Amino acid sequence: MELTIDALGERVRAALEGADEPQGGRIRAIPDVRTIRYYTTLGLLDRPAEMRGRTAIYGEKHVLQLVAIKRLQAEGKTLEVIQAELAGATQKKLAKIARIDLDATPAAPVSARAESFWRDAPSADETPPAPRTLQPHALALAPGVMLVVERAPPIDERDRRRLIELAAPLLEALNTLGNAEDQEG
Repeated sequence: MELTIDALGERVRAALEGADEPQGGRIRAIPDVRTIRYYTTLGLLDRPAEMRGRTAIYGEKHVLQLVAIKRLQAEGKTLEVIQAELAGATQKKLAKIARIDLDATPAAPVSARAESFWRDAPSADETPPAPRTLQPHALALAPGVMLVVERAPPIDERDRRRLIELAAPLLEALNTLGNAEDQEG
């Protein structure tokens, strides 16, 4: 799923249709573009998944984060409390707080380019895209082992599980190396 900031706001509006108004009167029930940018600045909302020129591209997790923030605000929680509650939240936890059924949400179509990205090695003459077009993604494979992919399409939950599965031999080798060093030392 690729959303501009305006489309992100519309998705959140649709998800929150009929929701309780936040307590206090000063808080908007539906976040506008300015609020979305403010939440990103505060770290409540992840940075855009990608930048295309000056256009920020958002994904499903951003929808879940914004809906969860608004649901928690409607319960009277402050942004500070919400930030602590959502820090490091998985998409599953965000969906639960946001009251969105992930299984009922239609999957975003995967472009042929994104699907083949993980299978096909780049050709020797392929020029990598400009650094601002695709952001790096970091994925914890195991405690103390982080995979950083410098040029990748957004990594969804299915990709994450597949990468961890594919990394099993590498993790086993790293574990063996660690044990060998312990025995020598």
